[in-house]
Order: sequence, then C-alpha cells, then structure tokens
Amino acid sequence: MFIKIIFSVKVEQIVKRIIFALFFKDMTFILAIQLEDSLIVASDNHFARVGKNNELQHKVGMNKLYTWDYGIVVGTDEHTVIERATQFFELTKFNIKKLPDCLKASRLLREMEINHEQVKITKLMYSIFEGDDTRLYRIEPLPTGDYEVSKFQNNEIALWFFNPNLENKSMEIIKSLYENLKNFDEFESPLDWINFYTVQISKLFKSQAKKDIMMSESFNIFFQKKGVTYYDYLENDGDYIPYDFIYPVNI
Repeated sequence: MFIKIIFSVKVEQIVKRIIFALFFKDMTFILAIQLEDSLIVASDNHFARVGKNNELQHKVGMNKLYTWDYGIVVGTDEHTVIERATQFFELTKFNIKKLPDCLKASRLLREMEINHEQVKITKLMYSIFEGDDTRLYRIEPLPTGDYEVSKFQNNEIALWFFNPNLENKSMEIIKSLYENLKNFDEFESPLDWINFYTVQISKLFKSQAKKDIMMSESFNIFFQKKGVTYYDYLENDGDYIPYDFIYPVNI
C-alpha cells in the first residue's frame, strides 16, 4: 500500500511537481529529479531482503544503482527481485523494452520461493538518453500482475521512502530544491551543476536519516545528460565539501 501526494505550483509559467510516494513496507530512500535537459538520481545504502522464514533482513552498505549502456536502473522493495531483474535485463543484452518482463519474471520466480507482500509491490525506475532527450521512467505493478511504464515529466521530483513522517527540515530542503530547479544548461559548467544539487541532496539524506532508521545518510548519486555522466558515493558523515574537479564516467 502506498500514498501518493502531488503538489503543483506555477513558477515562471512552468508547472513543477513533486510526487511523494510513501511505501510503508519499503526500506529505502530514493530521490529522482527530472529536469528539462538532464536528470539526477540518489539512493541510500540501506536495503531489505526477505529471509527464509519471511522475516525482513536489513543491511547497510549496498549500492542500489545499477548501470547499463544508456543510464541506470534502481528499484525499491524486495532486494532479490530487483537484483534478479537486472540480471535478466543483462541477458536480454539490455533491451529496455524487455525490462518490465524481466521484473515480472523475477517476481514470479521469487514468489515460488517465498510468500511476502514486499515481493509483489517491487518496482523499478530507469534512465535512458534517446536522441537529445535524457529521461526517467517508472515500472510499477498493476493489480493484474503486469506492469505499467510511465514517463517522468519535466521538472518532476519523485521521492520513494519508508517513513511516512518527513522531517520538517527535510521538507524545507525539498521545497527549496523544488522551487529552485535549474537545468544543466543554466550552469556555467558541469561542476557547478553537480555541486548545486549535491549540496542540497546531502543535507536531505543527513536530515532524514536522523528520523528514519530504515535509511542511511550515505548515498550513491548519479547525474546524467547526453554527453555528461557523473556517478559517485558519499559517506555523508560531515559537511559537504564541493567538488573542484570531476572525472568523466562512461556507462
């Protein structure tokens, strides 16, 4: 079960939306930002796996961002379902149209091993660049057992997390981020773009981790625009120090 809350405001004649998806059985914290010309995805390092006796096993230190030829794949809910779905995806030679089928096959296989609600509601998000467009998509389960693929809209922020009580400071950070979204082309350099968002995102993870024991303050972060890709891990145990140099990343 989840609650989806949509806020819409008009800023400089552009409708910007934040979508909060509160998944009460999801032990994760994922932030995704779709800009007009680029995107950012950040995920904490806490994950859950269902054990042999249907108990949830928790660990910290897991990178949840899987890279592929044209972007990343990240999932929420049962870890084994997500992990196998990415393995099946690799077997298709990264045919993105088959990723929903990979998720379904992984879920069906896992359901033969265990019976747990978290397996049924596992979902994915992926990024891809096609032509001049760099875009995020969701793959979410339908009541029929199939999956629906939906496209992120420009200037959309999606937040998937476990704790339904968002810290007041976290809400302030998100609102500030939301009201000051800037496209890649509005920055003087890729370095300025990365630092602008990483400063705010690091504060968000640190703030919410104090409230939510099911997430870590450490996180992996991914920036993508056609021709520019950056990927990093932040321990996030102190004040964020802006980058003065970045290494290009090929995925």
